[in-house]
Amino acid sequence: MEELHALIVRAQASDLGAYEALVARFQDATVAYAYGRLGDFHLAEDAAQEAFVAAYRDLPALREPAAFAAWLRRIVLNCCDRLTRRKRVRVVPLDAAVMRASDAPGPVEAAEAGELRAMVRGALRALPEPERTVTALFYVGGYSHTEIARFLGLPTTSVNNRLHAARKRLQRSMEAMVREHMHGARPSRDERFVRSVLQTLAPDREAHSATIYDTLETKTTGWARTQWREGRLAHSRFDWDTSRIGLVGDRLVTIFGVYDLTLRIGTARVRAAGVNLEFADPAYPDEDAFRQTAAASVEAMVRRGYDLSVAFGSEPFFYGLGYTFGWRELLGFVRTRDLPGEAPAGELIAFDPVHREDLAALYNREHETLTGTTVRPTYLRNKEPGGFRGYLWTDAAGAPAGYVSVGPQAIRDWRNAALVGRNHKGYDSLLWHDESAGDPEQRLRALGVLAREAGAEEVVFSRLHPLSPLGRRLRWMRCRIDQGYRSYVVKIVNLTTLFEKLTPELSRRLAASHLAEWSGDLLISAGDQQVLLSVERGRVHAGPAPARAQTGNSIEAGPELAQFVVGTEAPREAAEVAGMTLRGEAAQLVDILFPPQHPQMDNQAL
Repeated sequence: MEELHALIVRAQASDLGAYEALVARFQDATVAYAYGRLGDFHLAEDAAQEAFVAAYRDLPALREPAAFAAWLRRIVLNCCDRLTRRKRVRVVPLDAAVMRASDAPGPVEAAEAGELRAMVRGALRALPEPERTVTALFYVGGYSHTEIARFLGLPTTSVNNRLHAARKRLQRSMEAMVREHMHGARPSRDERFVRSVLQTLAPDREAHSATIYDTLETKTTGWARTQWREGRLAHSRFDWDTSRIGLVGDRLVTIFGVYDLTLRIGTARVRAAGVNLEFADPAYPDEDAFRQTAAASVEAMVRRGYDLSVAFGSEPFFYGLGYTFGWRELLGFVRTRDLPGEAPAGELIAFDPVHREDLAALYNREHETLTGTTVRPTYLRNKEPGGFRGYLWTDAAGAPAGYVSVGPQAIRDWRNAALVGRNHKGYDSLLWHDESAGDPEQRLRALGVLAREAGAEEVVFSRLHPLSPLGRRLRWMRCRIDQGYRSYVVKIVNLTTLFEKLTPELSRRLAASHLAEWSGDLLISAGDQQVLLSVERGRVHAGPAPARAQTGNSIEAGPELAQFVVGTEAPREAAEVAGMTLRGEAAQLVDILFPPQHPQMDNQAL
């Protein structure tokens, strides 16, 4: 009892691990008690789960921990009454909960099992409710007469009498079947019931946004604490319908956040679910809770019409969700003394680097064929409001001709160890180039002015696309390129729609090759998805693969096929490393259709 008292006290103090232990301890009793009231195991589990969610919410109001069992029983009773009033109907009320055979039975065995279950249901329903309740507690949970009496708040003699009367009503052979079937229905046979206390759902912007903001602001430190409410979530292309949160009662324990991106792959545009908000409450020790939340979001991506997903986070975790390596983040370092000493051609005009249509047009035009970049905007204010400063210059007509966004404050607060090498004095010696557009020379001049004013010894270019005009210009300078400590991962969500959108780009690549006049079919498989590329003299058409489609030219791959799509590296090398199978002309076609693209995605994209 002392152990139980301690668990309850800890759970009252919002210790989710302690509450999960309470659920595990009382799950059989609550389901058995609810079954006694309802006579239906499915409804009993629903009532018990609802009761545990309500109990977590109201637990701080419980004054006497010793009264927990009676208090919980009253909550279960209220939930049973609500379910009864709803008059919910189940077609098969007991089968799935009671019978969990690992091997599918044949027709005869299934019929016999069904008859036995029907007999058990009939016998149990025929018992008066008080007798059915003690029978369920005795056989489902295996509780002693004393434990049942304590849970029900009854004298032990009453429990003895009710159980004796129930046994008398049941024939001896029927009692054995009741014992077997009810014991097989106990929630504690696996972790399913305890896991179900976690509710995984799409966040409602009106109902959940305040809780999400409060939780994330508590987690975040420094200037970035308000970024969620002021820009990163509230004013962005955050997809509330595809994202998922996990709740225990009213407490938010997990978040898996998705942004609706338009991703460039060469000249093609695909819809990508960008994942860059992952939160798991460290006070909730259930490691599967976050995976459950994430898996629900990944499933929703299919229904919501995404082609691809891109994430920036823990590689092993995302690999478990079917993602594969995409590309490493690149960091470029240029010493301030190597930047131009001349001032830019126009006056530098300071501005708050929030979304502006005119500046977004400059950025989109410059990046229109660069794989891995996204069509702006993702954030309507800024990913990290207040972390960056913007400077622009104009043309002769007064329209913006270019801009840069820099953030010395961002570097100091993020404490990104990858940004500081052995030759650097520290974070204060760096100026972070976040994004820019316009003439590369003018941008370098502007950065030179700003770096010298800030006293920065170096400018770091975070995730600058190497094939962008500025990226190409840096190759001719003393620019050190390092791989960051994080990488992007990718996942094909819908193979058919993805390749339907890629066909103009694939046709363009094929037309520029020595196979420009080639005709034939190419079957592409990625796990359980297939798409058929039909090529007529270099023109590519994509569509669903017919059942049992056969062709001599095929690519058989797993999740790593996404590396072909984004052009991670030389395709034949990627195929060899991933163990893909290339048949027929596929060995030649992959070099043409999926050349290296050197993908990069900058900070304000995701």
